[in-house]
Amino acid sequence: MRRGESKAKGLKRGGRIRSAPTKAKARVRRDDAPASTLAEQLAAKTGELDEALRQQAATAEVLKVISSSPGDLGPVFQTILANATRICRAGFGLLGLFEEEAFRQVALHNVPPELLKKFPGGLMHPHPKSGLGYMIRTHRLSKSADVRTEPPYLEHDPSVVALVDIGGARSIVNVPMVKDDKLIGVIGIYRQKVQPFSDREVELVQSFASQAVIAIENARLLNELRESLEQQTATS
Repeated sequence: MRRGESKAKGLKRGGRIRSAPTKAKARVRRDDAPASTLAEQLAAKTGELDEALRQQAATAEVLKVISSSPGDLGPVFQTILANATRICRAGFGLLGLFEEEAFRQVALHNVPPELLKKFPGGLMHPHPKSGLGYMIRTHRLSKSADVRTEPPYLEHDPSVVALVDIGGARSIVNVPMVKDDKLIGVIGIYRQKVQPFSDREVELVQSFASQAVIAIENARLLNELRESLEQQTATS
């Protein structure tokens, strides 16, 4: 009995000794998991900070151009469009002013040259079922995850077919420029792959559209002031 008891105790002690490495490994795995999670969270926060800094820099650049060119809208439109396209990591962009149920292109960024040939005079006449057609009716933004699945492309609308087959456009967002419920223009951002725009990206383009409206209003007021001064000078 004593020998059996001694042997059993020895086995128990041996069992405990053999199981120790396994428990140590388990503790290591449990300790590693939080560190990995923290690293992922840190990388995500760093990415968000970098994105916020890029947006601030882009906004500052636009405001600088607006203040330095109050009566010249060309550089303002070009800067707004370039920054919006770049920050959204899109392929190309268009900025157009609304005129007689069409949009006249006033700024371009990375637009394929062959695509421009499909819009003589720089005018785009939207299909009624397109995102731009919806915008004309509602003055609200429109976006599409894949233009190739939309009715205008399936119905072979020439403008939309050109955007897709020549320009390579797939995911798009069209943000209206509106002043006092009046449609002034649009900022269109186009990705050449299927990758829908996030709510944050849409909000960013909307902020650029608001800046474009402010620039247009400032230019209008400046022109009116100049005309008034010229009239006063002529009559004095």
